[in-house]
Amino acid sequence: MNTLAIDFGNSKIAVALLDAGAVVDRLDIAWTKSPGDGAGDVARVYDWCADQLRLTKTPIDGLVCCSVVPALTEVWRHLWRGKQITQAIDMQVIDATTAFPFRVTIEGKDTVGADRYCNVAGAVAMGNRSALIVDVGTANTFDVLDDGVFIGGAIAPGCIVAHEAMVSRGARLPEVTFDVPGQVVGRNTVEAMQSGSFYQAVGGVRAVIEAIRGHYPHGPTFLTGGLAEVLAGPLDMELLYRPHLTLEGAASLRRPNSK
Repeated sequence: MNTLAIDFGNSKIAVALLDAGAVVDRLDIAWTKSPGDGAGDVARVYDWCADQLRLTKTPIDGLVCCSVVPALTEVWRHLWRGKQITQAIDMQVIDATTAFPFRVTIEGKDTVGADRYCNVAGAVAMGNRSALIVDVGTANTFDVLDDGVFIGGAIAPGCIVAHEAMVSRGARLPEVTFDVPGQVVGRNTVEAMQSGSFYQAVGGVRAVIEAIRGHYPHGPTFLTGGLAEVLAGPLDMELLYRPHLTLEGAASLRRPNSK
């Protein structure tokens, strides 16, 4: 049976069709932070899901929703329950009450983002009892699975967020996007800003990984998130790049009759 998994993040919506836990089709949309609270983007994702339901030869047994944006979750729930083609298909929302295949010893479990739970679940689904999961996106999260227990981690500003904060606070700094620099030493202000932001981001992520690994050395280190592909090479570390880890983890948490 196939499963749909959707991830409402702080900057984008990712949705995938998975067959036996493997992503076979995926759509990413950078959602619009407008007066409509991204409702139009949610509608686009819904239409994509509806097309999957119409076109797939194998029945879709349900949808798993991972979200850190409650407003978008409610818009989605309204669409999913209100349309005839999807209202009878089970929808499961991941939160702290979900039955996880690992123990959780973090204080304030209900404050932990659903994406972090799904990332850890993705590592467990691949047969790991210990792992470090690094998700580089709007925020950088570093989560530790230690002998079957999700014990916590670290959260830092995302690379692009940090770069944009510098640009917005500098009265004389030009508008420069976060990007891979052409050279380490910039010959002008724009090049210098790109190089500094990029290599500081790489060094910061590497430093957090090394600090955590000094205390929890067991298991693989997974790298996922919107900037994972860009940072994987420059980090120059032994990493498992998994671009679909959050969605794979969400799908692995699918439980029948979760209405």
